Amino acid sequence: MAIRPISVSNYYNSVPHFEGDKRGKKKTPPLKSSSSMPLAAIPLATFLAMSPLNSSAQDKNLVSSQGFDFGKGFYEEKDSLHLKYYDLNGDNADIENIRAESNETGIKLAVKDELNFRDIYGDVKSINKCNYNVVGDDGVSVGTWAVSYVTLNGQKGSGQYLMRPEIVNALEEFANSDKNNGAVEINNFDKNLQIGYSSVRNPSNIRKLNGEYIFNTQQNFGEKLEEFNLETSIDKYNLTLYESGDFVVERLSDGFKGIVEKARELDVQIISPDYYNDEQAQIGCIDLKWPNAGKYTILEPGLYSALLQIKEEYPKIGKAYETTVETYPVTLTDDGYMFKY
Repeated sequence: MAIRPISVSNYYNSVPHFEGDKRGKKKTPPLKSSSSMPLAAIPLATFLAMSPLNSSAQDKNLVSSQGFDFGKGFYEEKDSLHLKYYDLNGDNADIENIRAESNETGIKLAVKDELNFRDIYGDVKSINKCNYNVVGDDGVSVGTWAVSYVTLNGQKGSGQYLMRPEIVNALEEFANSDKNNGAVEINNFDKNLQIGYSSVRNPSNIRKLNGEYIFNTQQNFGEKLEEFNLETSIDKYNLTLYESGDFVVERLSDGFKGIVEKARELDVQIISPDYYNDEQAQIGCIDLKWPNAGKYTILEPGLYSALLQIKEEYPKIGKAYETTVETYPVTLTDDGYMFKY
């Protein structure tokens, strides 16, 4: 039986930054970072230098207002959102409070744990800049996914947030300026985003059984029928089709093994009530199983690409596992963690 080398270019390289309004545009190539949008209103230095506004009694401390045209909104045909900058200490040289407001019939924002939507109205609290290290059940990373959004102290502490890039960018520019006197803070989060059968699986639980490395135990799958060698940017692999019909993957660096059940293209997409981005993070997932270890998922772009190639070129081997494309929309919790929508 000849051992066949497989030469593949990695189908995916990293996890993208979700930045820029992509509505109405063609989808960008997989895992290419898009450039963020320019600010969609009056430049920061210009609107903060404007004369104080006194449109109403309740706005007596209003220094300036910055408007954003949402165009065709997520829930409304057309409307605007305004950021209102307030001086609370009598010194117009700095700002102590920023309020986000939509028009009375304007853009709607989801209220936490409720199905209805309310107009956006709340004080800006923070900009959360989250860097998610994307890992599978084996703990191996395929890259970092960067997500930024603005949190609001809304009605009844509803925990509202905004993700439109032009709003996030405007407030980040302000937060880093001398005008910011405690009005908005920037929080940085570095977290793991685990994708697999279990979001709480400890990789050591897969690897060990009664204290022994579980993949050292011999399994009888019958005669070897086809065998491939594969090298990717992450590791080297041996892929073997057995007489039993099982197609087994072994990672040569550590002996990690699994019977391939499915190769999935997972299209991960963030959906926010104020912003819809049609760019997706496309992640190659391989669902595996092993006797006494159960089921688990690893993320490996080169291996995923190879499994697609093998399924197409070797129908006999391709019958051993499925290939699918799945959409995985997510939203955010208040502390910056992600959860399935």
